[in-house]
Amino acid sequence: MKIYSFIRNWPEAAAEPGWIISPDSVMLHTDRPTFLPEMAEDFEVLPSLCLKVGRLGKCVATRFAHRYVAGIAPAVHILPRRAVEAIAAGGFPDPQDTCWDGTLLIGDMIPLTEGGLEDDHAVNLTIRNADGSLAIMEIHTSASPLGAAEAIASASRYNTIKTGDLILTGLPPGGLHAFPGQQLICRLDGAQLLESRIK
Repeated sequence: MKIYSFIRNWPEAAAEPGWIISPDSVMLHTDRPTFLPEMAEDFEVLPSLCLKVGRLGKCVATRFAHRYVAGIAPAVHILPRRAVEAIAAGGFPDPQDTCWDGTLLIGDMIPLTEGGLEDDHAVNLTIRNADGSLAIMEIHTSASPLGAAEAIASASRYNTIKTGDLILTGLPPGGLHAFPGQQLICRLDGAQLLESRIK
């Protein structure tokens, strides 16, 4: 299984949208806490929409892309700030910054029937700090130059997408600061589907 995370998929980005590919070892079960590694001092939490691929495909046309989505879920990527800054500047982050164990959390998957993929989904990230204060961030997929269908078409142009692969349609240009002791809550279209803690 491969995980495609689209980057620079926002208006007026410094470069064209692209993606980074990660192994499935980056995923953390949401019933376990996230431990920030010692590789960096500053981390950010970035929400995204996650698509689960439901069939084998290569060079998928945008108009048929909805047929390849078996489900959707909210996701959060925890990255060192230097990786976020490298992406925003038009480059690519160091692989060690995006492929460490536990960098990616995927919420409960909502199954989709064929044609159930919408043009706009809202992903809401709420962080509850140790002192009880809240930090909130919400993204809408309709604001991205590449929608979900275009992301599938783009990824499958150069790679064979397979059943079970995951596609994160677009990490935002910046996220919320991550610190030990925080509780992460992520909602998709209002439904809470992900919860975890940072240690």
